[in-house]
Amino acid sequence: MINIILIIDDILERTKQTKSQYQLLRHERQENLANAFTLKDYVDVKNRKCLLIDDIFTTGSTLKNCAMVLKKSWR
Repeated sequence: MINIILIIDDILERTKQTKSQYQLLRHERQENLANAFTLKDYVDVKNRKCLLIDDIFTTGSTLKNCAMVLKKSWR
């Protein structure tokens, strides 16, 4: 069996300007990023496995919000 992995690195887009996360508290980061991302129109992730990678991981707020966008589109 051959597994093929397709790497697409631009399926999400930022739809809301946000403050820098640098000095925000955990709850401020979560509020700051709420509804800040959407799935691009041409992308279909239904029934696909996705791996999210963030260059800086502190509280996980960015990954959490991106994951929520992917989960919503999976339904």
